[in-house]
Amino acid sequence: MAKKKRLSQEMYPTADLGNVIKIPIDETFGIVSDTHFGSAHQGLDNLHKMYDDFDNAGVEQVFHAGDLTDGERVYRGHNRYLKHHGYEAQANWTIAKYPEIEGIKTYIIAGNHDLSFFIQSQADIVKYVCNYRKDLDYAGMIYARFQDGQFKLDTLHPAGGGYYSKSYGVQKWIRNNEMPKTYPDMMVFGHWHTHGYFSDHGVDALLAGNFQDPNEYHIRRGYTGSSGGWIVETDRTSKGKLEGLKLDWRGKK
Repeated sequence: MAKKKRLSQEMYPTADLGNVIKIPIDETFGIVSDTHFGSAHQGLDNLHKMYDDFDNAGVEQVFHAGDLTDGERVYRGHNRYLKHHGYEAQANWTIAKYPEIEGIKTYIIAGNHDLSFFIQSQADIVKYVCNYRKDLDYAGMIYARFQDGQFKLDTLHPAGGGYYSKSYGVQKWIRNNEMPKTYPDMMVFGHWHTHGYFSDHGVDALLAGNFQDPNEYHIRRGYTGSSGGWIVETDRTSKGKLEGLKLDWRGKK
């Protein structure tokens, strides 16, 4: 029997940097990422608490930076850490259990775990889930730019493992894509399961955190992460120019 190949980063779709979604963006919004539905270590209670915090703070828009689901065979031994196996099981679990609060809409990009199903069968599980939930909006694969007037908010699910410092991956990505005229005002990075704020090249960058408790694979590699999300308050002009920012991290530090 042929040996199953491990998925490599090179197999994933390239980020579409032309993916621009023009919508009104509230001055206050929420940030979450890496919810990993289907994982045996999914932090579902923490995610529901985060959405309760959003509701209490008057948040009506949430931006999700990828890995809505845990996918399959992303790394060696991955399937040992799954509670729900297969595309259909993970999709149905997500549709049934993702927090649903009247008045809150969540915009989601697909991350590398989500896209493990796309690579195997060309099925986009994030798009599928969003089709069944009116409060969830599909925003594309890997990257999306949300734009309201002059205000530009990017969400990205990058590649690569943990770095020696939290800011290194952020700085590397921004500087390797040196296009000052097209830089966003804010950029949200998923994937790295940690939280933080950095400013580089005039970009306010957030590491989005995660909602997956560490499994044995994460612990052995030191990827224990930061469980939680952000409430972001912006001060913008009538044309959307960003003038001020207030950040509220809710979760483990």
